Amino acid sequence: MLKRITIWGKILRVPILLLAVFAGLNAFGPNLKSEEELEDLNPRVWDFASLKSEFGQNKALPPGYELQALLALAHYPALRNEDISFEFVNSPFAHTSTLDFKSILLPWQKRKYRIYISTDLPGELKNTLFTSLPPEAQVGVLGHELAHTLDYRQRSNLGLFLLGIKYQFTQIKKEFELKTDLLAIRHGLGCQVLAWSEAVHDLLAQDGRGELYLSPEQISLILEYPERDFSFQPVLFSGGNE
Repeated sequence: MLKRITIWGKILRVPILLLAVFAGLNAFGPNLKSEEELEDLNPRVWDFASLKSEFGQNKALPPGYELQALLALAHYPALRNEDISFEFVNSPFAHTSTLDFKSILLPWQKRKYRIYISTDLPGELKNTLFTSLPPEAQVGVLGHELAHTLDYRQRSNLGLFLLGIKYQFTQIKKEFELKTDLLAIRHGLGCQVLAWSEAVHDLLAQDGRGELYLSPEQISLILEYPERDFSFQPVLFSGGNE
């Protein structure tokens, strides 16, 4: 959520995607069914070793926060074999999910994904830094970023290019980020996304970005009515109960 956040954090991928489009490579990516990503993880009890064995392949985990990353990854079995690197960087964007520059020219099956975690932010936004969050919120924000990765995985290079262009429009950005929150919740990370929202939403609102992400009240409503279809609409939360 924090992420990807602002045009250039995410949208630095636009020139990268242009290269892919004009190169004419991988015009069509995977056509995945949603059921593939929704394996039931609840019956299984995980420990660190089994988590790393099952979900740590081809992953560069964030030093000191490996468990949080693995717990988030466990909710995305479709990403089990993807090359994903979690990296701490000096960035003005708290969290950013993107493609590795070089891999955009490779077949989609060989794409490499990067999740960048900022080490410093100005003023009150320091409190939204990954290292300032409680562990459950850390899992929640990584779950949000991995939802972006899952979305990217299902798009062709052309689709990614078009997304990068459309993301520059505020309403499209808002819908995209809200849908990403919903995707993370749909993958069983509702409590973790709620913890993250409780930790940062007020600060994001003060920074003018609160409407890009679900509020704690909205997430609580979704968790209270899991059978309800909360596919994003501009008036989605205006009514409360059905």
